[in-house]
Amino acid sequence: MNHKKIETLYHENKEFLFRKFLSFTQDPDQAYDLVQSVFLRIIDYSQRREFLNINKSFLVKVGFNIFITEYNKNKRDSKREIDYTLVNEPVEEPIVKEDNTDLSKLVSKCIDGLTVSERTKTALRMRLFGEEGINSISELNQVSNRTTIRDLKRGLALLKVALNDKR
Repeated sequence: MNHKKIETLYHENKEFLFRKFLSFTQDPDQAYDLVQSVFLRIIDYSQRREFLNINKSFLVKVGFNIFITEYNKNKRDSKREIDYTLVNEPVEEPIVKEDNTDLSKLVSKCIDGLTVSERTKTALRMRLFGEEGINSISELNQVSNRTTIRDLKRGLALLKVALNDKR
């Protein structure tokens, strides 16, 4: 496949692919990067073999495979980075102190914006702004300690991403 065909394919499909990738990444930058990665991969493969017919579903499949590969890689890497001591250790004092109002407002705003259950948001607020341990959070939410820990781990991971995006 020559570069003219790839260029034509790119111009015909870039908007469609961007919208499609945006639907599962929820991030315009990442969706745009995926579109670019798909066509870089097509260029790379076209130097090795001739593609007879490339359609939209093939391009979406290539992009989805790239996304899944990156997602799994980032998931493995983020497991090493997340500090779960916020979940497991007893709290002597609030993790986010009220006297630092800018930080507490930012954290609270980020928690409000998370796409998690209200139970998870409540657990995060109690853990970060209060002196509450796992047992008392579990009792208040009427769930097991294991569920509370799972909610906190998920919530903290999403909160970390949200706070990094606010930088």
